[in-house]
Amino acid sequence: MSNFKSQLTEEIEKRGLSEQAAETSDVKKKPKLKKEKTPKKEKTPKVKKAKSSKSKEPKIKSKKSAIPFSFTSFFIALILGLVFLCAFMAYLYFNAEKTAANMEAKLPTKTALVNKETSVNIEDAQPVLRMQPVVSAPTDETTPTANSTPIKQKTDETEQTASDTQIAPFTGLFQNTDFGLLPRINKENGMTAFQAYKKPTTVNQNKPSIAFIVTGLGINNKQTNTLINDIPDNVTLAFSPYGITVKKLMMQARQAGHETWLSLPLQTKDFPLQDPGPLAILNAANIRQNQARLNTVMGKAAGYVGFITEKDHIFRSEDARTNPIFKEIFDRGLSIIDSNNQSINFVGQLAERNGRPYGQNNFWLDEDLSPLALNQRLRQALEYSKSTGGATVMLRPYPSSLKTLNKFLDSVAARDFNIVPASALVKDDG
Repeated sequence: MSNFKSQLTEEIEKRGLSEQAAETSDVKKKPKLKKEKTPKKEKTPKVKKAKSSKSKEPKIKSKKSAIPFSFTSFFIALILGLVFLCAFMAYLYFNAEKTAANMEAKLPTKTALVNKETSVNIEDAQPVLRMQPVVSAPTDETTPTANSTPIKQKTDETEQTASDTQIAPFTGLFQNTDFGLLPRINKENGMTAFQAYKKPTTVNQNKPSIAFIVTGLGINNKQTNTLINDIPDNVTLAFSPYGITVKKLMMQARQAGHETWLSLPLQTKDFPLQDPGPLAILNAANIRQNQARLNTVMGKAAGYVGFITEKDHIFRSEDARTNPIFKEIFDRGLSIIDSNNQSINFVGQLAERNGRPYGQNNFWLDEDLSPLALNQRLRQALEYSKSTGGATVMLRPYPSSLKTLNKFLDSVAARDFNIVPASALVKDDG
């Protein structure tokens, strides 16, 4: 028994010791487990930080790659903007003298230069062009015509510039108004603007006469200056009232020996699709409105012989008889040439009744700008001149039109004709 107890006790002690060892081992293992979990928790944020840093890296790289691209785009846009600005300023500079008139927008930008004609010499037949400049003139008003709008007369009727080269207007032939210097008949001697400003010429009675009128001038200053200086002085020039410097250009033309006329805008057949501009005489406008427009046109320049109507207008003989505007033009000593070549002169009856000068265009040279059509049209005009004794031909300042005219004036065939100013073929019974 003692042996059995002792063995049992030993066995229990062994087991107790093992249980205590197990407990101690468990106790020891628990902190070890805690220690193992702790680094895992610590490693987790480290991994996240690493990931976050990695995720930020491409963002930083993308920002760095975007910076040079934006600067490049900025500089490219800046350069393009400067180029556009320079081009726009250049356009404004070279086109500053153009008007807002849409009817003249189709005028050519290039002009064919015409050689000076030297076969016709009329230097000794220009007493009117050599008259002394105007210093002052009477201040009395002209009597307004019936149904016309009274014009406010200025007390000072002195021309603004006076020099030895000034040739218009002449003393007694203008009225100083708010619209500018308007032409009028000289009360002392009855001289009219048509008589004073027309270009004197000498013709051979054995030759037919032909007058060439270049219309639509004054819109392009460079083109007009070139044409004034290079085209023969026996070619008549008609200026648009919409030109900014039309008065200066017309004076230059007169100094160069050309006879000058002023275009008269009238309502067209296709109005308002074909708009003659804000100064046009309209059937629908009242008398006061048309009178103001006429006064504005007349005040645009000085030294012109009369008016040349715009092409394709709607006015007829009955309109001229009932509209006081056209009688007003005649009563101021001006002439009217009707540009329509396919109808009866609409002011003919009115002009003959009042003993005033008027003219008729016979041919438009450049209705078709092909070389063949231009030459055929010119031959028709020459044949018409031979059969009737005279022909008036109008043309626009297109390069092809001027080239055709240039060839004719330089040809031997031109010697068979009197190349005369437009006033030479105007009917004047006054």
